Amino acid sequence: MIYFCLYILGYILLESVNKMMSMLIIDDDLNFVKTLFNYIIKQNLNIKLLGIGTNGNEAVKLIEYYKPDVLLLDLMMPQINGIQVLENMLNKKDKYFPKIKIVILSSFIEKLHKNKEYFNYIYDIIPKPININKLIYCLNQKKKKKNLKKIELYVDNELNKFNFNTNNAAYKYLKDTIMEIIKNNTNVFNLERDIYFNISQKYHKNNCKIIKWSIDKLMERMYLNTDIEIICKYFNFKYDTKPSTKFFIYNIVEKYFHQRNEEE
Repeated sequence: MIYFCLYILGYILLESVNKMMSMLIIDDDLNFVKTLFNYIIKQNLNIKLLGIGTNGNEAVKLIEYYKPDVLLLDLMMPQINGIQVLENMLNKKDKYFPKIKIVILSSFIEKLHKNKEYFNYIYDIIPKPININKLIYCLNQKKKKKNLKKIELYVDNELNKFNFNTNNAAYKYLKDTIMEIIKNNTNVFNLERDIYFNISQKYHKNNCKIIKWSIDKLMERMYLNTDIEIICKYFNFKYDTKPSTKFFIYNIVEKYFHQRNEEE
């Protein structure tokens, strides 16, 4: 009854929240499961609890059906144990990885050392008794990495629409500038103060003006090598116009947030 109530309540409360990280909990310790569930709800975490399993048989079925972002997996369970669940997943690598991140919850970590291949597919190991704060930190770090990858993929796709020299160091400055603005939702209108300084620090440059000059020169060469019709179509210009660097960056950033809002 506890299992059923936790599953249904978790689904109802978390279903309505947008852009969640999906998660399965496989553990036969229902007190731990209840504590974690209550913490997720209380902290209003951006996690969608897909289901709860109390043994390995349930784990195999739930993983097969849901393919979650995160799997919290106990090792010592009745019927099929956590090691056997891992073996089942490794036999279907292409189906489950790299999407699923596995977090092992157990005080019997030594059992994993019999097969070193396990460690290539385990995101983290948290020994019991569980430190809830460490677990939540681990989940949040996973979510940040996932979001950063998504932002990077978007920026790459947009910049590939123009004829940039990707081998130029300035291309990295431009890409990092756009990612930094999106990641931190920073105001575009003062790039030198808010962004270029950070980029100069990252690449060990003495002056943020070097970053600005390099990106501006990169943009000039891009405009020379890119068909003007492509530029006009992308920015919805009616006349042959070459937008400034700031305008170029602003539009790519705005397009990202517009797409994200539509998805939500």
